[in-house]
Amino acid sequence: MTIKTAKKKEIVRFDATMKPQIEKLLETIGNDGHTIWKSSVLKEFSQELQSRFIKVQKSNKKDYKSTIFDNNGNVVDECEGIYGLSLLGTICNDLGLEYDSKIGRGFQARCYTESIQNWLAA
Repeated sequence: MTIKTAKKKEIVRFDATMKPQIEKLLETIGNDGHTIWKSSVLKEFSQELQSRFIKVQKSNKKDYKSTIFDNNGNVVDECEGIYGLSLLGTICNDLGLEYDSKIGRGFQARCYTESIQNWLAA
């Protein structure tokens, strides 16, 4: 009996060939664990890589820290974009970098950024 399964799509990951683009990206999003970025922040990368991160982010109005605000301070129900903290963490994981784990998005973003900066400097 043959069972047909859908072919798994290969995940495009960050790697050392992307060092210049990662360095440029880090200048924009480094140390920021709060912002949901427009998809254009990854314009230097392939569409396949971008698609890993562009998601609809939903606002949780019951918790201030999970509520999404626009640039004018208005609460929005949802927005499409790239969550910076997740992006920084994924770069570290894709590259096999070590980093400290912290409580708090800002502290964690700084740990990720420091790890990536050390890799860029090596």
